[in-house]
Amino acid sequence: WKEFLATHRVQLAKWSHVKGHWPKPLPKSRQVFIMRVNWAGDGNTYTQPAPWSMDSAKVNADGSFQFDDSLAPGEYMLAEANNLLIRWSDKSSSMMLLPGKGVSVSLKPGQAASVEIPSGRSVVGKVDSGYEQTQTNAHHLPAVSLRLVQKGPEFEFPKIDPSLSDDANLDRWRQHRQRVLEYWLSEEGRARRRTEREFATVAEVDGTFRIDNVPPGIYELSVDAWLIGSKAGPGIQRQVTIKPSTDDSPVDLGTVK
Repeated sequence: WKEFLATHRVQLAKWSHVKGHWPKPLPKSRQVFIMRVNWAGDGNTYTQPAPWSMDSAKVNADGSFQFDDSLAPGEYMLAEANNLLIRWSDKSSSMMLLPGKGVSVSLKPGQAASVEIPSGRSVVGKVDSGYEQTQTNAHHLPAVSLRLVQKGPEFEFPKIDPSLSDDANLDRWRQHRQRVLEYWLSEEGRARRRTEREFATVAEVDGTFRIDNVPPGIYELSVDAWLIGSKAGPGIQRQVTIKPSTDDSPVDLGTVK
């Protein structure tokens, strides 16, 4: 900004193109999404470069895809996303997007990036939440996600200390924010963001679910549901290990409850 005020000159960068190949089985929606990497992570969007955007491309029958629009240079995350239709108690409805985190893509000015999505194993199971489908406020609930477990520090937001003044508590939050930024903007933090992997889907009416192309690793399995009236419903969390396979057999988690 100071340089611009001094020179009144702006150097524009050529934008980039992205294409690639998705292994079978292909995404149910036949859509692949790309979005900028948010270095500070979910819920800490103050490092998100403007303009924030999410673009989609169609996955063809042979697994190929290409984003028609150019993208600004920078680092992105490319993954599948699923739509979740929410029916509220007042009979209105809205759509929620369940994005994942699959492969990081670095775009350089004016260059075309070719991405090969790695293949993996299918993970199947059935959710027994203890609630009838009619008691939820959305069809195809609950939502099921797998997040790769990574080593590194966690930053729990500091609770209000009643023994301190409002200004002192606010200062603690500022210090927390600074610690979060310093870590995630460090080389260690950025490297960790680039290797994040997350898969999200919605269970069928009978509770069954399937997530395809999950690379080997230890994942946190999360199952969430919402009851009518926007109240939190049943939640399940546990770790699962996805091991390599030579026969393409799925990982069957059985009944998750």
